[in-house]
Amino acid sequence: MDYAYRCDLWAMAEAAIRGEIVRRRAPPPAWWPIREAGSRRSRRLVLAALAYLGLLVLLAVAAAAVGRSHV
Repeated sequence: MDYAYRCDLWAMAEAAIRGEIVRRRAPPPAWWPIREAGSRRSRRLVLAALAYLGLLVLLAVAAAAVGRSHV
């Protein structure tokens, strides 16, 4: 490999690392309700809603599996 290629590769790696550091230090997106500095009650409400939706999906999958096994 020639020297110019290695220098370019090194520069790209440094830029990627710097970009990742900046990204990790950035504040969380405003649309993400769990990470924003909301009240404890609002975070609990969001988590409860997500848990409820997950339970509905699991029950729907289980009902479909039971329906297929009796056919």
